[in-house]
Amino acid sequence: MLETMPLDEAVRRVVVAGGSALEIRDVAMANGMQTLRRVGILNSLRGKTSLEEVLRVTQGD
Repeated sequence: MLETMPLDEAVRRVVVAGGSALEIRDVAMANGMQTLRRVGILNSLRGKTSLEEVLRVTQGD
């Protein structure tokens, strides 16, 4: 599993403007980014891993 952040125009603007990590994450998530925890939860629902493992290795969103 991995977390990727698409660098679209909205994210680029926040980065160039000196936005905080939280602001960058919020814009990226509004534009389709999925956190590692969310991807992990979806994979646990598909039976690919356990929810316990996902919670153990990820931070809260």
